Amino acid sequence: MREVVMYTNYSVWEAIQQELPPPYRPDHTTMPEEMYVSLSDGNRIHLDVYSPQNAKVTIILLHGVGGNGRLLSFLAVPLYRCGYEVICPDLPLYGCSEYSGTVTYPTWVKDASEMTSYYVRKGKPTFLFGLSAGGMLAYQVACKNPAVRGVLATCILDQRVREITEKTSAHPYLVKLALPAVSYMRKWLPDLKIPMKWVANMKAIVNHKDLARLLMADKKSAGASISLAFLYTMLHPELDIEPAEFFTPFILLHPEKDHWTDVSLSKVFYDKLGSEKELHILKGAGHFPIEEEGLQLLVRNSISFIERHRREAERGNPWEKIKLIDYENHMKSDSVRQLQVLNAMMKEQFAQYPVKSIMILGIAGGNGLEHIDPRVINHVIGVDINSDYLDACVSRYPQLGDLLEMLCLDLREDYTLLPHANLVVANLFIEYIGCACFQQVINQVKPYYISCVIQTDTEDAFVSASPYSRVFNDLDRVHHQISAKSLIQAMEEIHYRNVSQAEVLLPDGKKLVRLDFRRL
Repeated sequence: MREVVMYTNYSVWEAIQQELPPPYRPDHTTMPEEMYVSLSDGNRIHLDVYSPQNAKVTIILLHGVGGNGRLLSFLAVPLYRCGYEVICPDLPLYGCSEYSGTVTYPTWVKDASEMTSYYVRKGKPTFLFGLSAGGMLAYQVACKNPAVRGVLATCILDQRVREITEKTSAHPYLVKLALPAVSYMRKWLPDLKIPMKWVANMKAIVNHKDLARLLMADKKSAGASISLAFLYTMLHPELDIEPAEFFTPFILLHPEKDHWTDVSLSKVFYDKLGSEKELHILKGAGHFPIEEEGLQLLVRNSISFIERHRREAERGNPWEKIKLIDYENHMKSDSVRQLQVLNAMMKEQFAQYPVKSIMILGIAGGNGLEHIDPRVINHVIGVDINSDYLDACVSRYPQLGDLLEMLCLDLREDYTLLPHANLVVANLFIEYIGCACFQQVINQVKPYYISCVIQTDTEDAFVSASPYSRVFNDLDRVHHQISAKSLIQAMEEIHYRNVSQAEVLLPDGKKLVRLDFRRL
């Protein structure tokens, strides 16, 4: 029978507790439940789970290359006391998790993404909180999980920038020599392990010399060894979404006296983020922020961020509350005229390709469905988040009968329920789910062709002016700015080639841009 390793008598963690202010130490009422989860790659991940009754949200805490899930109890405990479910996994190579094969940094991204998807599907608003290198990991996982409500991080380092690698390493002057050596050796000895403290400036993990020595001697945390394959891939990360195209709310809670990763290094990436974002400095705190003043700021600002975005999640998607009559009156008004233009564009979209099935994302009231030829098309799948819109489609187009299938879904969470279709039509829709979510939709549906219409905005608001504009005031919560360039790049990443592009000028100076793609 295999022995299950847990955190009984974990002396390093117990020593750290003595340095924490009392409110941040667990007691018999706040100790986590320990469990293992088996993932699709065969890894068994150890979790510390803090699960209060009637939890309002789920927060997944991600450690970096000097920690493990148990060491994050200083943050998990106050969050748990606020009524949040807190999940602290040990990522492979650290803590008590079990793994097989070669562990690379993409293993971390994949495993953390799989766990995040599980908690997102449970239905509670889910947040990712990354500490140290866990900050960039949280960002990358959020890119793969658009339903994540927010990302919190104590630092976010873009290791593609060599200056950042040099300034955070144990031996900055050797980085230029070491990187080519690692690149060469990992091809022949990918599983060769070296202590992480040889690579990273682990002496600066905490502003307390005795604790730093304890951590660096601990094989479950800062004293752990990593493979050359892990080191190389961590220093050459592949981002699904560049920061300018990232739209999940983000908060950077950076320690003031962080002698390992100065805030200026995090700002290289943070300043490029296109999302709603905020930066707070944790006064008096080191990289591992155990100092009381910094801890108070960390917890207080975290809770403020989480509560704000939890309330937004509970308000639901604004499209669920917009009446179809208001939407259509706005779209066909003389100052907008998008309903008429889109109708003509959809006629062309439906006739362009030799397909039998079409999926229309954001079908609304079915504008353009009169152009469906039942002699050619045998299945039309209409997808929308507003059930009233779908009911209107069915009542307006009885001639389509069983050919028409309506799906009421929030694609940020429910995209896995989508069936296959030959052609996907997405007109003025991608702006409300973002490119990352659209990639997931397309990977699920696997169409041969995609035909999209996006709007290029003037300097005015993205919603055109009309007597009905006020009903759209809340849409900025879910709106993503999409350019032709960013959409083409996103589609290329999932192996779809842009085959045509056309523009139509609107009365208010905006343009509708049609972009078509073919699967490679």
